[in-house]
Amino acid sequence: MTRKTALALLALAMICRTLPALETRDGSVRLTVDERNGRFSFQYLADPAKGSWVPLFYAEETRTTYATISVDGKTSRLGDSSEYRVTVSRNGSSITVEYRSALLVIRQVFTPLVPPGAALASGLAIEWKIENVGARDARVGLRFLLDTSLGERSGIHFELPSRGAVPGETVLEGAFSDDRVLSPGSTGTTLQVAFSGASVDTPDRVVLANWKRLDDAAWMPETSAGRSFTLLPYSINDSAAALFWEPRPLARGASLHFRTALGTDATHDFGAYGAPGAAAAVTVAPPPATDTTTPTPVPAGDAIMALRSDLAVVKSLIELVDDLIASDEPDAAELARARELLERLYARRSAYQE
Repeated sequence: MTRKTALALLALAMICRTLPALETRDGSVRLTVDERNGRFSFQYLADPAKGSWVPLFYAEETRTTYATISVDGKTSRLGDSSEYRVTVSRNGSSITVEYRSALLVIRQVFTPLVPPGAALASGLAIEWKIENVGARDARVGLRFLLDTSLGERSGIHFELPSRGAVPGETVLEGAFSDDRVLSPGSTGTTLQVAFSGASVDTPDRVVLANWKRLDDAAWMPETSAGRSFTLLPYSINDSAAALFWEPRPLARGASLHFRTALGTDATHDFGAYGAPGAAAAVTVAPPPATDTTTPTPVPAGDAIMALRSDLAVVKSLIELVDDLIASDEPDAAELARARELLERLYARRSAYQE
């Protein structure tokens, strides 16, 4: 029995229990974080008309995608290690998972990303803020293991801009030229993992390999160029990507920051959207007394997609207003979020004027 199968059976055995989770939806992305361990699921709204969500990672069990912290050569899986106490909180559309030990406070912050000029979020920024709160200096590194699954269905596990489809196990390190890796799905959805850009700290190493081979290794697995994404006899056609920020000095009272960005298509550069959350800020001028804006012609297919996007924004705004009305003390961040959605719709109104 593989680890994945065992984890899935464990999940089924516990299905009758209440599973506490925080969820945030923004545009075409949905994030759900387990409040017990901080593990998360990330989904994309592939068909707004049908409400069809596509999971971007292995969907049967969220424990297969996780971060590993290395402290002075000792590794711990965040969410599994009893050394770290876990708390989960939300601020607006962002969710923060805090892992606290006697030495470190690690805050993993998830923030939806909105491409410039778009009305909807279609990506996710992930930032780790690691603070040394102990009485000694340390060497600290981070590994982020992503249990990709889209490529396993499409037959193309990964694609790199420099070489196209990746046929087998691959290691990127040093001054590698690729700024992203893609995991294309069979239904048109593509997972993008950004390696560089204004909102990304380039990893020291990226490994594309069989998931179990990466999961079995405490840190860096033994690798072999071109090895397949299968580990016999049980782990068949099972790919994953691991991002490594190698250990570096972390003095008492100092902090480290590691950032990456995930996207839901191959067309946008999700690493280039500025600081996490910054792309979501929209500034709209006060409405003029007379609006003389001439709508820009939009091709029919694009117009339909734009309409669906705008309708999704309207739906998100209505849901948010309902939550605010039901709340005894409306959160300031939620009020700001409602205003932001309104401003996005106002900025788009010229597209519907005759």
